Amino acid sequence: MKWLFQQLEGPVWVENWEDRDDITVLDIPSDCIGYVTGSRRAALGGMEEEWGTLMFFMTKPGSVVSDNKGRGKGFGEQLAILGPKRGRRGAELKVMSSVEEKANGQFTKGIRDKFTDEKGFGTDRFVFKEDELSYALGKLGSTRKKLAAASGCIIQYVGHVCFLAGELAERRRGKEFLDWLLQQRRGQVTVNNVAGRDDCTEVHVPENCKGWVTGNRGSELRRMELETGTYMFMALDKRGDERLLIFCVDPGAKMGDKGRAAAERLVNELVQDRLFVRLFGCLFVGLFVVVGVFVLLLLPLSLMLMLLSLLFLLLPTKPTSHPTDRPTNRPTDQPTNQPVVCILQFRSILW
Repeated sequence: MKWLFQQLEGPVWVENWEDRDDITVLDIPSDCIGYVTGSRRAALGGMEEEWGTLMFFMTKPGSVVSDNKGRGKGFGEQLAILGPKRGRRGAELKVMSSVEEKANGQFTKGIRDKFTDEKGFGTDRFVFKEDELSYALGKLGSTRKKLAAASGCIIQYVGHVCFLAGELAERRRGKEFLDWLLQQRRGQVTVNNVAGRDDCTEVHVPENCKGWVTGNRGSELRRMELETGTYMFMALDKRGDERLLIFCVDPGAKMGDKGRAAAERLVNELVQDRLFVRLFGCLFVGLFVVVGVFVLLLLPLSLMLMLLSLLFLLLPTKPTSHPTDRPTNRPTDQPTNQPVVCILQFRSILW
């Protein structure tokens, strides 16, 4: 609290910070201080909230000439990050990534790949190739964030260098997820022996539902990943059969919103919707066929009735005689045209 309120009066300095185990100090170039701090300290406040740390700039008395706001010029100011080890490392890498955007090479010049077998908390790193960074980053960093959430590892990109911070299992899992991600750029991925993993759920999707589950260019998978905090992709097993793999350190709950169980439930719902749509479509097609057959059977009868009606219309009708008319030279015993009369009567009945 003392350091927090000292910032209102002028420069802050933590004496003997080198001997403390709860602080990380990072040198920040003078032209990046405003970018790291943000408007009204918004950037620093966001990182403090995200990683559970306390962050402020400190200036050693007498090291530089400070302005009236306590901000030094050059490298006289250092960023102090206080908190637990994991939170400090996450905030430090976030600041390094921000500084690297403004001062390229500040933290990555001459850096190389480094992997350790340290079981405790540690940091690994490797350098991306030129065409890999944008794919591994994703839109607004969405791909990086989903890999970090699913693996439980702190994943941060500082320039073209990927830093993996966490326990040994977390770092290995994060590197494995990144390797699978980059393999998808070149074709199908093969993943064997997932039965022995405690961070994977295997889902067999019907062949006629795979496109429905993945969506256009994987849009449905990306949506479910974002909702559940998982990493999902279609992969082949050792027999060459394709299935859906859901990776996450959080197993989730059956009715929860996060974890592998939630992602599996969303996939099953998509499969059921697809099967229902296909069933409804089959019923509609069957009804259409039945109606078509019925119409085709009635068509000849309809045509025959129409022809009979036309024939009846063309037949001559007997003219009506006037009461004053008198028949001339007609035998009284002359027989009438009985068939014509019957047909005319039948026509009248039909009409």
